[in-house]
Amino acid sequence: MSFEEIYSYCMSKKRSVESFPFDEYTMVIKVENKIFALLSIDKPGFINLKHHSLLIPELLEQYQAIRPGYHMNKNHWITVCFNDGSLTASFIQSLIDISYSLIVQSLPKRSRLRLNTICKIIPYQSEEYISAMALRNEVLKYPLGLHCTEKDIAEDLHDIHIIASTERLVVGCLILKEIDKTTIKMRQVAVSPKFQGMGLGKDMVEFAEQTAIHMHYSTMELYARIESASFYDSLLYTRIGNEFIEVNIPHIKMYKNL
Repeated sequence: MSFEEIYSYCMSKKRSVESFPFDEYTMVIKVENKIFALLSIDKPGFINLKHHSLLIPELLEQYQAIRPGYHMNKNHWITVCFNDGSLTASFIQSLIDISYSLIVQSLPKRSRLRLNTICKIIPYQSEEYISAMALRNEVLKYPLGLHCTEKDIAEDLHDIHIIASTERLVVGCLILKEIDKTTIKMRQVAVSPKFQGMGLGKDMVEFAEQTAIHMHYSTMELYARIESASFYDSLLYTRIGNEFIEVNIPHIKMYKNL
Protein backbone atom coordinates (compact mmCIF):
# COMPACT_ATOMS: atom_id res chain seq x y z
CA MET A 1 0.00 0.00 0.00
CA SER A 2 1.13 3.55 -0.69
CA PHE A 3 1.26 6.37 1.85
CA GLU A 4 -1.76 7.97 0.18
CA GLU A 5 -3.77 4.73 0.41
CA ILE A 6 -2.87 4.28 4.08
CA TYR A 7 -3.75 7.90 4.85
CA SER A 8 -7.07 7.68 3.00
CA TYR A 9 -8.04 4.48 4.78
CA CYS A 10 -7.26 5.95 8.21
CA MET A 11 -9.20 9.11 7.44
CA SER A 12 -12.18 7.08 6.23
CA LYS A 13 -12.74 6.00 9.83
CA LYS A 14 -15.60 7.82 11.49
CA ARG A 15 -14.57 11.15 13.05
CA SER A 16 -10.91 10.70 12.19
CA VAL A 17 -8.90 13.92 12.50
CA GLU A 18 -5.28 14.56 11.54
CA SER A 19 -2.86 16.89 13.29
CA PHE A 20 0.86 17.50 13.83
CA PRO A 21 1.22 18.02 17.60
CA PHE A 22 4.81 16.77 17.88
CA ASP A 23 6.60 18.13 14.81
CA GLU A 24 6.03 18.88 11.14
CA TYR A 25 6.96 15.34 10.09
CA THR A 26 4.78 13.17 12.33
CA MET A 27 1.12 12.98 11.36
CA VAL A 28 -1.14 11.97 14.23
CA ILE A 29 -4.60 10.59 13.42
CA LYS A 30 -7.15 10.63 16.25
CA VAL A 31 -10.71 9.66 16.98
CA GLU A 32 -12.43 11.71 19.70
CA ASN A 33 -9.01 13.19 20.57
CA LYS A 34 -7.39 9.75 21.09
CA ILE A 35 -4.51 8.60 18.86
CA PHE A 36 -5.02 5.45 16.82
CA ALA A 37 -2.35 5.95 14.13
CA LEU A 38 0.89 7.86 13.55
CA LEU A 39 2.42 8.30 10.09
CA SER A 40 5.90 9.58 9.27
CA ILE A 41 6.00 12.24 6.54
CA ASP A 42 9.78 12.45 6.15
CA LYS A 43 10.13 8.65 6.18
CA PRO A 44 7.00 7.44 4.42
CA GLY A 45 6.38 3.73 4.65
CA PHE A 46 5.85 3.31 8.39
CA ILE A 47 2.75 3.57 10.56
CA ASN A 48 2.37 3.14 14.32
CA LEU A 49 -0.77 1.30 15.40
CA LYS A 50 -2.20 0.03 18.65
CA HIS A 51 -2.68 -3.73 18.95
CA HIS A 52 -3.76 -6.41 21.42
CA SER A 53 -0.80 -6.69 23.82
CA LEU A 54 -1.01 -10.49 24.08
CA LEU A 55 -0.81 -10.87 20.29
CA ILE A 56 2.08 -8.50 19.63
CA PRO A 57 4.88 -11.09 20.28
CA GLU A 58 3.31 -13.44 17.72
CA LEU A 59 3.11 -10.65 15.12
CA LEU A 60 6.75 -9.68 15.68
CA GLU A 61 7.84 -13.28 15.26
CA GLN A 62 5.76 -13.94 12.17
CA TYR A 63 6.26 -10.73 10.15
CA GLN A 64 9.57 -8.97 9.51
CA ALA A 65 7.63 -5.88 8.42
CA ILE A 66 6.11 -5.50 11.89
CA ARG A 67 8.31 -4.13 14.68
CA PRO A 68 7.85 -2.92 18.27
CA GLY A 69 6.16 0.49 18.35
CA TYR A 70 8.71 3.20 17.59
CA HIS A 71 8.73 5.82 20.36
CA MET A 72 5.57 4.20 21.76
CA ASN A 73 4.70 1.80 24.58
CA LYS A 74 5.97 -1.42 23.03
CA ASN A 75 3.54 -3.51 25.08
CA HIS A 76 0.61 -1.94 23.23
CA TRP A 77 1.90 -0.48 19.95
CA ILE A 78 3.49 -1.81 16.77
CA THR A 79 5.25 -0.16 13.83
CA VAL A 80 4.22 -1.51 10.45
CA CYS A 81 6.30 -1.17 7.28
CA PHE A 82 3.54 -0.97 4.70
CA ASN A 83 5.36 -0.39 1.41
CA ASP A 84 7.83 -3.28 1.17
CA GLY A 85 5.24 -5.55 -0.45
CA SER A 86 5.37 -8.29 2.16
CA LEU A 87 2.03 -7.43 3.74
CA THR A 88 -1.23 -7.49 1.81
CA ALA A 89 -3.46 -4.42 1.70
CA SER A 90 -6.29 -6.28 3.43
CA PHE A 91 -3.98 -7.33 6.28
CA ILE A 92 -2.68 -3.80 6.80
CA GLN A 93 -6.24 -2.49 6.76
CA SER A 94 -7.20 -5.09 9.38
CA LEU A 95 -4.37 -3.81 11.63
CA ILE A 96 -5.70 -0.27 11.24
CA ASP A 97 -9.20 -1.56 12.03
CA ILE A 98 -7.94 -3.19 15.23
CA SER A 99 -6.14 -0.04 16.36
CA TYR A 100 -9.21 2.12 15.71
CA SER A 101 -11.47 -0.38 17.48
CA LEU A 102 -9.24 -0.58 20.56
CA ILE A 103 -9.26 3.19 20.91
CA VAL A 104 -13.04 3.43 20.41
CA GLN A 105 -13.60 0.73 23.05
CA SER A 106 -11.56 2.79 25.53
CA LEU A 107 -13.66 5.94 25.02
CA PRO A 108 -16.27 7.11 27.55
CA LYS A 109 -19.81 5.96 26.87
CA ARG A 110 -20.94 9.43 25.74
CA SER A 111 -18.16 9.56 23.14
CA ARG A 112 -19.06 6.09 21.87
CA LEU A 113 -22.69 7.16 21.55
CA ARG A 114 -21.64 10.15 19.43
CA LEU A 115 -19.62 7.86 17.18
CA ASN A 116 -22.70 5.72 16.63
CA THR A 117 -24.86 8.73 15.77
CA ILE A 118 -25.50 9.61 12.14
CA CYS A 119 -26.90 12.74 10.52
CA LYS A 120 -29.21 12.38 7.54
CA ILE A 121 -32.03 13.98 5.56
CA ILE A 122 -35.47 12.52 6.17
CA PRO A 123 -38.76 12.73 4.24
CA TYR A 124 -41.49 15.13 5.28
CA GLN A 125 -44.17 13.46 7.46
CA SER A 126 -42.18 10.22 7.73
CA GLU A 127 -42.01 8.33 11.02
CA GLU A 128 -38.69 10.04 11.77
CA TYR A 129 -40.24 13.42 10.95
CA ILE A 130 -42.94 12.75 13.57
CA SER A 131 -40.21 11.87 16.10
CA ALA A 132 -38.35 15.07 15.21
CA MET A 133 -41.56 17.04 15.69
CA ALA A 134 -41.91 15.55 19.18
CA LEU A 135 -38.32 16.56 19.93
CA ARG A 136 -38.97 20.11 18.73
CA ASN A 137 -41.93 20.27 21.10
CA GLU A 138 -39.91 18.90 24.02
CA VAL A 139 -36.87 21.14 23.61
CA LEU A 140 -38.12 24.29 21.89
CA LYS A 141 -41.86 24.61 22.34
CA TYR A 142 -43.12 23.18 25.62
CA PRO A 143 -40.71 25.23 27.81
CA LEU A 144 -42.38 28.33 26.34
CA GLY A 145 -45.90 27.03 26.77
CA LEU A 146 -46.18 26.40 23.02
CA HIS A 147 -46.52 23.39 20.73
CA CYS A 148 -46.14 22.60 17.03
CA THR A 149 -49.37 23.44 15.24
CA GLU A 150 -50.98 22.34 11.99
CA LYS A 151 -49.68 25.60 10.50
CA ASP A 152 -46.13 24.68 11.54
CA ILE A 153 -46.51 21.27 9.90
CA ALA A 154 -47.86 22.81 6.70
CA GLU A 155 -44.95 25.28 6.57
CA ASP A 156 -42.50 22.37 6.81
CA LEU A 157 -43.69 20.90 3.50
CA HIS A 158 -41.02 22.36 1.21
CA ASP A 159 -38.19 22.45 3.76
CA ILE A 160 -35.21 20.13 4.21
CA HIS A 161 -35.43 18.04 7.38
CA ILE A 162 -32.23 16.81 9.02
CA ILE A 163 -31.93 14.56 12.05
CA ALA A 164 -29.24 12.99 14.20
CA SER A 165 -30.14 9.43 15.13
CA THR A 166 -28.63 6.57 17.05
CA GLU A 167 -30.04 3.07 17.34
CA ARG A 168 -33.20 4.25 15.53
CA LEU A 169 -33.74 7.00 18.10
CA VAL A 170 -34.01 10.61 16.90
CA VAL A 171 -31.75 12.60 19.23
CA GLY A 172 -31.40 15.83 17.25
CA CYS A 173 -33.08 17.75 14.46
CA LEU A 174 -32.98 20.92 12.42
CA ILE A 175 -34.71 22.38 9.38
CA LEU A 176 -33.32 24.18 6.33
CA LYS A 177 -35.59 26.67 4.55
CA GLU A 178 -34.76 28.39 1.28
CA ILE A 179 -34.74 32.19 1.44
CA ASP A 180 -33.60 32.77 -2.13
CA LYS A 181 -31.40 31.05 -4.71
CA THR A 182 -28.20 31.77 -2.77
CA THR A 183 -29.36 31.83 0.87
CA ILE A 184 -30.82 29.11 3.06
CA LYS A 185 -32.03 29.50 6.64
CA MET A 186 -31.33 27.05 9.47
CA ARG A 187 -34.10 26.86 12.05
CA GLN A 188 -35.67 24.68 14.75
CA VAL A 189 -32.31 23.26 15.93
CA ALA A 190 -32.87 20.90 18.85
CA VAL A 191 -30.90 18.18 20.66
CA SER A 192 -32.44 15.77 23.15
CA PRO A 193 -31.52 16.83 26.72
CA LYS A 194 -30.00 13.39 27.39
CA PHE A 195 -27.62 13.87 24.46
CA GLN A 196 -26.65 17.50 24.92
CA GLY A 197 -23.00 18.35 25.53
CA MET A 198 -21.76 15.57 23.23
CA GLY A 199 -21.11 17.63 20.11
CA LEU A 200 -24.23 16.49 18.24
CA GLY A 201 -25.36 20.06 17.62
CA LYS A 202 -22.03 20.81 15.94
CA ASP A 203 -22.30 17.60 13.90
CA MET A 204 -25.78 18.53 12.67
CA VAL A 205 -24.79 22.10 11.77
CA GLU A 206 -21.75 20.88 9.82
CA PHE A 207 -23.93 18.31 8.02
CA ALA A 208 -26.46 21.04 7.23
CA GLU A 209 -23.70 23.28 5.86
CA GLN A 210 -22.40 20.51 3.60
CA THR A 211 -25.96 19.83 2.44
CA ALA A 212 -26.42 23.52 1.59
CA ILE A 213 -23.11 23.65 -0.29
CA HIS A 214 -24.07 20.53 -2.26
CA MET A 215 -27.31 22.28 -3.21
CA HIS A 216 -25.33 25.34 -4.39
CA TYR A 217 -26.31 27.77 -1.63
CA SER A 218 -23.57 30.21 -0.66
CA THR A 219 -24.96 31.66 2.59
CA MET A 220 -26.48 30.11 5.71
CA GLU A 221 -28.49 32.37 7.99
CA LEU A 222 -30.36 31.80 11.25
CA TYR A 223 -32.09 33.52 14.13
CA ALA A 224 -30.25 32.41 17.27
CA ARG A 225 -31.59 32.67 20.76
CA ILE A 226 -29.17 34.92 22.66
CA GLU A 227 -28.43 32.07 25.05
CA SER A 228 -27.27 29.95 22.09
CA ALA A 229 -25.47 32.63 20.07
CA SER A 230 -22.04 31.77 21.49
CA PHE A 231 -22.45 28.23 20.10
CA TYR A 232 -22.81 29.66 16.60
CA ASP A 233 -19.97 32.11 17.28
CA SER A 234 -17.74 29.06 17.81
CA LEU A 235 -18.81 27.74 14.40
CA LEU A 236 -17.74 31.03 12.74
CA TYR A 237 -21.19 32.57 12.28
CA THR A 238 -21.37 36.39 12.30
CA ARG A 239 -23.94 38.42 14.19
CA ILE A 240 -25.95 40.98 12.24
CA GLY A 241 -27.79 44.01 13.62
CA ASN A 242 -29.45 44.32 17.00
CA GLU A 243 -31.21 41.87 19.25
CA PHE A 244 -34.92 41.37 18.63
CA ILE A 245 -37.75 39.54 20.37
CA GLU A 246 -39.33 36.43 18.87
CA VAL A 247 -41.73 34.17 20.84
CA ASN A 248 -40.95 36.40 23.84
CA ILE A 249 -37.22 35.49 23.74
CA PRO A 250 -34.27 37.72 22.69
CA HIS A 251 -32.75 36.62 19.37
CA ILE A 252 -29.95 37.77 17.10
CA LYS A 253 -29.65 37.26 13.34
CA MET A 254 -26.48 35.43 12.29
CA TYR A 255 -25.00 34.27 8.99
CA LYS A 256 -22.07 32.36 7.51
CA ASN A 257 -20.62 32.37 4.01
CA LEU A 258 -20.31 28.76 2.92
